Amino acid sequence: MLKIGIVFDRVKWIQRPFDKRYSYSYRILSKVARQHGIEVYISDLKNYRARKFAKCWFCEKSWKILRNRYIDMVFDKMSTSGRNVLKRMRVRMMRELPIVNHPELNEISEDKYLSYTIFREYFPKTYLLSTSGIRKAPAGLYVMKPRHGSRGEFIRIMEKEKLQPKKDFIFQEFIDTSGGIKDVINKVHDLRLVSINGKIIKAYLRVQKKGIINNMDTGEFEIHIEKSKVPESAVKIFRIVDRKLSKYDFRFYTIDFLVDKDQKPWICELNTHLGLGIAGKKTKEIYFNMYREILLAMKRYYLKLGSGKN
Repeated sequence: MLKIGIVFDRVKWIQRPFDKRYSYSYRILSKVARQHGIEVYISDLKNYRARKFAKCWFCEKSWKILRNRYIDMVFDKMSTSGRNVLKRMRVRMMRELPIVNHPELNEISEDKYLSYTIFREYFPKTYLLSTSGIRKAPAGLYVMKPRHGSRGEFIRIMEKEKLQPKKDFIFQEFIDTSGGIKDVINKVHDLRLVSINGKIIKAYLRVQKKGIINNMDTGEFEIHIEKSKVPESAVKIFRIVDRKLSKYDFRFYTIDFLVDKDQKPWICELNTHLGLGIAGKKTKEIYFNMYREILLAMKRYYLKLGSGKN
């Protein structure tokens, strides 16, 4: 049986690994895994040793803590902080075990300015939030956000004249999405495509309950749509991006699009750390299917490597 170790920055060690919603979601993921000959172990960075967890969570019918469990591959869910210690740990893990995603792919998605420089043609104009960056930018409305991270934290929308230099922040041309997407939605949104190895496995709109900054942690809700409803212009950009990233044999990531009033899609950001928490009872089956796609793709990747290191 394939043993996948999911590594987080930190987990709880009392009663369950996460809050109620996420613990339930990972219990379902563990159930799906067992149906396909996979065991899932969950731990944090400080409990990772060479090819094993000193301490980890395992769920069959309920959560329990196990010790000294060897794993066959790593699913990296460590936070997107840009810290050097995480970069070093990811490189170390990659030497010892197959790891998904590749540390370089994580770096591309975690560093929003790096993403922009690689795919500049498809992003809104983006600048470093420095004195020179502010000077270069024309007057207008911008979105200020951390250069690293993917939780919708510290995001502000403001005019250029109000911007002040701030270390490790960027500012991005504001895209007005209030025109919606033709035949799909008629309000402010962003469009997220979830993909594995070049295949779009899920598409949904993120709509804010209040305001215009979308993120599950800031009060958004998901509207799942059929993949056939995704604008072809967005699919075309996805294919171009994925072709550029295809040197990484395993690719699990999302692209977030903003569709402007002229129906032109712009990449907002890439994300290799998609939250896997089930977003309500109505989406349970959708997430169930996504878990199966992710787990089977990892199993195929492991078998392709012949149980060796990547």
